[in-house]
Amino acid sequence: MDEKLLNQIYQGELKGPDIHVVEFDQLAEALREFKRNRKALKYTIEVA
Repeated sequence: MDEKLLNQIYQGELKGPDIHVVEFDQLAEALREFKRNRKALKYTIEVA
């Protein structure tokens, strides 16, 4: 099953949610945006 999923991703048949990367100092705004819009995004916080 895992191999099948990986092949589907590789062939573009299966797409995961977009990833939204923000700096740590923008964390509060990213959380507000998430609560407001409930977009199908994966939020990732970048820590230097």
